[in-house]
Amino acid sequence: MARKLSRMILALALITSANVAGQTPPANEATPAAKAYLQSALDIMQENSFRKKSADWNLVRQKALKAAAGAEIPADTYEAIRIALRELRDGRASLELSKEQRDLEISRKQPKTDQNRFQIPRPSTAAEVQRGPEGYLHRIGGQTVARLIVPAYDAAVAESSTSDLRATQLQKVIADLAAANPCGWIIDLRGNTTYDLWSILAGMGPLLGDVIVGGFRDADGNLVKWFYHDGKSGIRDLLGVEHDLARITGPSYRPKSTAVLAVLVDRKTTNSAGAFAITLRGRPMTRFFGEQISNLSATDKFALSDGANLVLTVGLYVDRAGSDYPEGLTPEEVIPLSGRNPRAGEDAVIHAALGWIGEQSDCINPRTNSGF
Repeated sequence: MARKLSRMILALALITSANVAGQTPPANEATPAAKAYLQSALDIMQENSFRKKSADWNLVRQKALKAAAGAEIPADTYEAIRIALRELRDGRASLELSKEQRDLEISRKQPKTDQNRFQIPRPSTAAEVQRGPEGYLHRIGGQTVARLIVPAYDAAVAESSTSDLRATQLQKVIADLAAANPCGWIIDLRGNTTYDLWSILAGMGPLLGDVIVGGFRDADGNLVKWFYHDGKSGIRDLLGVEHDLARITGPSYRPKSTAVLAVLVDRKTTNSAGAFAITLRGRPMTRFFGEQISNLSATDKFALSDGANLVLTVGLYVDRAGSDYPEGLTPEEVIPLSGRNPRAGEDAVIHAALGWIGEQSDCINPRTNSGF
């Protein structure tokens, strides 16, 4: 009996030693590969997030690791990463996955018996047709007011030719509208979700002026400035070196004077359109109309080892005076969304902007051949 008991104890010891050796981790523990992937994502968050100094990182990591219990591969930790992002209270942070990664995550969550069940395929997102800038002329009291609808572009492209083309198109529309000698301008950013700030800054430069027009400040207080000068836009880094990121083709349009400017925004003015709106804050002879812009923060993407991307808020946009807007930008004249077509004559926001422009001295006593 004692010999039989000894053999049982020896067998149990051998099984235990095999598990300790790392052959098979406990069922509720993530594999080393999955845990390393999650830790890498958490490290990126803690190093780069704008909220890195205010977040409780012990709690963030604790909740993420708990959610990743049993993870075998990186895809099993995606939900744990989302939980960590939510703990940051960063409304713009997200985890970007490819279609293949999304499908893999879904398949890993399904019970094994459901693996072969029919699934309705996700509809592919067709490429949207991107519209260029649109210009219109309005008449008030015998005077002309120009209105420019700023286009919404995809993310800034690597090919400079495309970026330069966008900027050049914008300046051409401005020059064409200026030929009508308007006494004021309306810049319509409503519903704009553009991701290409640099083309818009270079194209809209004549309305901004050859100045430092804004920038963004990170969690450590470092300020990267944005500039426009003679058809070019870009950043001025922490060492004061300027880097051109977009430019127009040919000579830039130069106005003869500073124009009266009404800026139209709403709750859907986001991404780089919100950043561009900030560059107009503090500009002389400028007034905002519409709804509050809520998200005025800069984001950046950080690649993970399997190709997924972490999108994190890394700073706040600042205007030309260096002021930021953590609570959003509220127009001087708040006008709730009416749901009317912006091109129809009944648009309340355009109507208010035209009324204000008509009261300005440039429209009451227009300058002859102002050139804008």
